[in-house]
Amino acid sequence: MSIRQFVAGAAIASICSGLLPTIARASDGAPIAAEAVAQTGQPAAQPGLRAAIDRAASQLAADPQVGVQRQPVHRSATQAAAEGGGGGGHVGLIISLVSLAAGGIGTYYAIKELRKTTNQINQINK
Repeated sequence: MSIRQFVAGAAIASICSGLLPTIARASDGAPIAAEAVAQTGQPAAQPGLRAAIDRAASQLAADPQVGVQRQPVHRSATQAAAEGGGGGGHVGLIISLVSLAAGGIGTYYAIKELRKTTNQINQINK
């Protein structure tokens, strides 16, 4: 078996496995997704999902500080300058504009060369 045949088989198998409607996992007696939808009209709830929700709710009820959001830490200007970040400022804008212009010029040149080549081929074929 050549590598080409192996890669083609693996690609076909991966595409076909993506089309399967069920989730591949060990069976715990709960209906799989396609059967649950056919029986109830709604997808089956994950068995650990309810337990996780109950655990989080009881933890929040026991300790109300669990759900409190932390306040962002403010850095001084010297720390921010030393660590970088912050969007790039003027230099980032200039680099973006130069990259945009270079990409546009490169695209224009490539299209121009393709048209020239196409015209040469058409003249040869006449």
